Amino acid sequence: MFQKIWNWCGNVKITFYLFLFISLNLVAGSYFIKFNSALFNPLNHLLLQEWLIGYGINEPFKILWLGSLLGLLTLLGINTLVCAWNRIRLLWPKRTQMPFKIFSIKVTPSLIHLCFLVILAGHFISLIQGYNAVLSAKPGESIRLPDRTEIKILEQQCEYYQFPPALQQSIKQCTVTLGLFSGARENTKIYSITRSVVDPQFRYDPAYRFYITSQAKLQTGDPGKFALAPKDLATHSIT
Repeated sequence: MFQKIWNWCGNVKITFYLFLFISLNLVAGSYFIKFNSALFNPLNHLLLQEWLIGYGINEPFKILWLGSLLGLLTLLGINTLVCAWNRIRLLWPKRTQMPFKIFSIKVTPSLIHLCFLVILAGHFISLIQGYNAVLSAKPGESIRLPDRTEIKILEQQCEYYQFPPALQQSIKQCTVTLGLFSGARENTKIYSITRSVVDPQFRYDPAYRFYITSQAKLQTGDPGKFALAPKDLATHSIT
């Protein structure tokens, strides 16, 4: 009985139908997200379970696609795991019967699939674990992390294009100066979009690696919206 279930889970036909249903599911999801931004935007700075309790539970029909997507992805993960394992189990006894290079070429796709599963699992964990908070990017605003580290906005500046005329006064780069305080330790760092900053002399417990990315299209005179992401799966937003 178990062997029949195992073989069914590893069937390539199941893979095809799962991809088909996932594609249809994503089409439905794109429709609901486009016309219900107020419902789905909080997902950017809330854990999945927090969002479900605060928002999703009030609109069960509009989030049905999300639940089915998670279910389909779980099935796809099981299908990929079984297929990859079957392939590796088939090739492993034959490893001494072929050159190492040929064996590596044959087994690499299965290993890549397993790595893909690890990546997906890590992404899902980041949706349900960690610490989320929203910090306004205004000088003087501050937030305290669970490990008692305090982050304070000291300054925010935006640089504008002067040339060519078509880009004049459009935002070129935005930076945020943060004060990082943990007990008697303190440091000041300037964070800019897409530039990761780590100070080895100022370590946190747990360790945080911060980077800022734009969350919205930057317009002239708009200070912009940024996401500040630390290393330990938590997410702290600067808007």
